[in-house]
Amino acid sequence: VVGNHDWAVLGLMDVEEFNPEARRAVVWTRDHLNADNLAWLAALPNKPVVVGRYTLTHGSPRDPIWEYILHTSVALANMSFFETPCCLVGHTHVPALHVVVEGENKVRGLQPPFGQALPLREDWRAIINPGSVGQPRDGDPAAAYLLLDTAARTFAHCRVPYDVNGTQAEMRELGFAPRLIARLAFGW
Repeated sequence: VVGNHDWAVLGLMDVEEFNPEARRAVVWTRDHLNADNLAWLAALPNKPVVVGRYTLTHGSPRDPIWEYILHTSVALANMSFFETPCCLVGHTHVPALHVVVEGENKVRGLQPPFGQALPLREDWRAIINPGSVGQPRDGDPAAAYLLLDTAARTFAHCRVPYDVNGTQAEMRELGFAPRLIARLAFGW
C-alpha cells in the first residue's frame, strides 16, 4: 500500500507538510527513481486492502495515508473503519499492538514481546504495527518487522541488527541531513 512519502515522491502530496529534512529526502528520492520505479509506486493502492482476515494500510483505516496510531484512543476510533479481525498498519515506525477484546468498548495497548509467536485470538480485533526495517522510532536501532502466519493465525514481532554505521556512511556520502543520519543509531 502507498504511504505519505510515496505520495510526496509522486507529487500527490505537498512536500511543505514535511519537516525540512524529510522534504529534502523526498526530493532526493524523486530525483533518483526511474520511470518504472515511479510507475510501481503510482500503482500501489491508496485505500486499505483486505486480504482474507487482514486489512492492510499505511497510516490508519480511516486515513490510510496520514493518520498516526500512537494512542489507544486513536486505535479505538479506527476499529469501526475495518471489518476484518486484524488490521496491519505502519506510518509511526513504532511496533505496536492495539486490541479490543470482544464485549469490551476499550482498546488495550499491549507491549509486543519480540521473537515470541502469539496467537491472534478469536475474541480479538487488533491493530498491529510491525515497526520499521529502515528507520525504527522506538529507541531501538535494530530493524523491526512482523512474522504473520495466516494459516496458524499467529504473529511475532521480530528484531534484527543491521549495519547502521555503514548505512550512515552511505547517507553522509549522498548528502543526507545530519539529523536523519544520527537518528538511525538511536532508533528515533
